[in-house]
Formats: sequence, structure tokens, C-alpha cells
Amino acid sequence: MPNHLTPPDDPPPETDAGETRHLGTVRFYRSDPGYGWGFIVPDDPMLAPAGRDLFVHRTAVEALGVTELECGQRASFVLGQHNGRPLAIELELIS
Repeated sequence: MPNHLTPPDDPPPETDAGETRHLGTVRFYRSDPGYGWGFIVPDDPMLAPAGRDLFVHRTAVEALGVTELECGQRASFVLGQHNGRPLAIELELIS
């Protein structure tokens, strides 16, 4: 039985056509070795079907030049998809 909490190693960045930036708040991020993933609560509830948070992969975090995100931290992002599920990519931290 697959573990649905285990993220893919390198999700391909399939983005929405307009590359629209959205806002959200980091709910959880685990940077331990072998992990490097978390969730962002989008400000727009329509972005996350069934009230789910958006997955964020370590590759999006590393692209910022950082290794972790803090709970409660604000970010903007582009909505992408991996295996048909929403994904936060192209992160930018908001001060």
C-alpha cells in the first residue's frame, strides 16, 4: 500500500497557463533529511479542492535559496500540478 504522505522526489512544474501568483500561509514544513515538503494554506479556498492545503516540495523551497519554511510564514506562489493534484511552485516569501 503506497504512503500518500511521501512526496515525489522531483515533481515536474506543470503550471497554470497564466502563471498567476497567489497568496498563502505556510501551515507545515518538514526539512529533515529524506523529507523536504510541507503544506501551504491558500488565501483563496477555491485553489485547494475539498479544503485541502497545497503541497509544497523542497525543490520550490531550495529555489529560494533557503532550506526550510516557518509555520505562519506568508508566501506567494504559482499554482502547479503533479499527478493531477495542486502544488505550490515558484515560491516568493513575503516579509
